[in-house]
Amino acid sequence: MNNMNQFVWDEMKFFVSRLASLSVSESFRFNNESICVFTNTPSENWIYYPSPEGDYESVKKAAEFFREHDNRAFMWPVHDAESLRHSGLIYAGDLVAMTLEPGREYESDPSVTFRQIKTPDDVSLWANITWRSFDGYGDEASDDFCEFTGALINDHKNISLTAAMYEGKAAGSYLNTVMGGVYFFGVIPEMRRKGIARAMMCEICRHNKLITLQATEAGYKFYKSFGFTEHFRMPVYSNTADIF
Repeated sequence: MNNMNQFVWDEMKFFVSRLASLSVSESFRFNNESICVFTNTPSENWIYYPSPEGDYESVKKAAEFFREHDNRAFMWPVHDAESLRHSGLIYAGDLVAMTLEPGREYESDPSVTFRQIKTPDDVSLWANITWRSFDGYGDEASDDFCEFTGALINDHKNISLTAAMYEGKAAGSYLNTVMGGVYFFGVIPEMRRKGIARAMMCEICRHNKLITLQATEAGYKFYKSFGFTEHFRMPVYSNTADIF
């Protein structure tokens, strides 16, 4: 595995470990390198165990863990689909591992401003923007997701939350780890096609020497056009096919 590929997996491990440390989370470790995390949210439940080939006992434990937690959906990215193909879990699709090394000046858009989420008063702002940015969610974030967001801001040494405002109105959001990982990158539907996503990514570039993310099909073209390099695809397994 080359250095950049290893960086992608290392950053994901860091992110999942930070989720496991939150006050709202429950987790267990398969071993020193692998972890299963339940955050009591609709989407941010993860398994970090890139190469579970032949470890049927861990697959069974993971499935049982989430069944005991309301059978909530989870994401399990792996090196290759064969490692979990016969596990009984569902292949949900691929994430594209991408990186960018910012190396130029990035323009700013005066109509887009940024607010760092640091206080409980800002939690609902970020939670609601993020909730609305992803198709299938309602207008207001669930209580569980707001509680999850509140726990995230307590890990401010490792994680930062940012809200983007377009002409003073709530528009987009993202999470950035100290390792350069980007998560929850999204723009609410009525604010799209105004250059907000580009302004958000320019802002991220100004604060990171190396950026990594796992792109869905919906975001892939934007990241590619911005200059991200594709490294490999991660097959994702879950207890449902509707995870993205």
